[in-house]
Amino acid sequence: MLQKREKEFLASKEFIREPVDNEINDIMESTNKIIILTGGTGVGKTTILQSLEQKGLGCKEQTIYDCPDGIVKMAREPNERYASDVFDYFYELKFALNILLYIKENYPIVFEKNFQKEFELVLQLLK
Repeated sequence: MLQKREKEFLASKEFIREPVDNEINDIMESTNKIIILTGGTGVGKTTILQSLEQKGLGCKEQTIYDCPDGIVKMAREPNERYASDVFDYFYELKFALNILLYIKENYPIVFEKNFQKEFELVLQLLK
């Protein structure tokens, strides 16, 4: 899900759309099942992914950009604080919440009609 500042950047004068659109078109026209974006910090991987998400709204092939919360990143493997089952459960709930928030933000009518109860359940389970 795009944060407000990223949406503002993608709509700003500072954002140069042509190189990003070229990369997005290459990705969308690719016949590969897996595409990996590589490069150092600040080279545009996140910008490509966020632009790809925006371009795909309403399309059959939808892309959702997601960046897990810090607590999920810190506990990538079970440890004394997070047992394997707890970690998996929490991670799946956070991922479900992010998908539901994406639907709520981009498809509000569909969300209200089909996903409101699930959203409330996921929020309750996360508490």
